[in-house]
Amino acid sequence: MLTKILFTAAVILIVALVYKGRTAKRVKKPIVNSNVQEKSVPTTALVYIIVGLIVAASGFFYFLHWQEEHQVLSIKVINGASGKSVNYKAMRMNMNGRRFETLDGRTVTLGDSDRIEILKVD
Repeated sequence: MLTKILFTAAVILIVALVYKGRTAKRVKKPIVNSNVQEKSVPTTALVYIIVGLIVAASGFFYFLHWQEEHQVLSIKVINGASGKSVNYKAMRMNMNGRRFETLDGRTVTLGDSDRIEILKVD
């Protein structure tokens, strides 16, 4: 995820530098009417604002992803043959198909006949 953010920032930086280089090469035309003044935001400030918004949005979405991955889940494993159930607690990031690692460090691998119920812990 961090590499995606860094790659995006690098692309934005390259585009900003290319844009700045092109605008620096332009020759300014002489002002015909000196009484008319244009009000505009400097392009460098606009570029910095856009880059700042993109970095802030990337950070916000990374935080949301991190928060979701560190969510504690209550997992109820039900044996298909005997009907007995066992309860576990694990983080969402530690679940991998039919295998997960509990909060106390145990690795649980489910069999083909096992059923699971996953509930979000508030």
